[in-house]
Amino acid sequence: MGKYASRQIDADLLGGYPPSHYSTSTEAPAKTVVSFAATATPTLSNYQATYATTYGEHPSVQLVTIDGDGNYIERNERPKYNISAGLINSISWDLPDIETGFIIIRI
Repeated sequence: MGKYASRQIDADLLGGYPPSHYSTSTEAPAKTVVSFAATATPTLSNYQATYATTYGEHPSVQLVTIDGDGNYIERNERPKYNISAGLINSISWDLPDIETGFIIIRI
């Protein structure tokens, strides 16, 4: 991990379920898990169209990567908010390496 701070997390972070458990539904979820694979810039694109109605303009986001042994690692890098006309267009992270994992969005 080098100089980048992170910590290993467990299934409690996800309510006891792996990311594959979460799916789109008609109910407003307490959290949404968005997976990403093999990228150094995980991104929530089209935030207004996809997430703003549920999570508003001040969402809580958390980045988690998965190491080679399948362990979940909560990352401490800060997200970059791309804002236009006062509204979030996208949320992304610039990671030092290519990673696979997921983003958790909460109210």
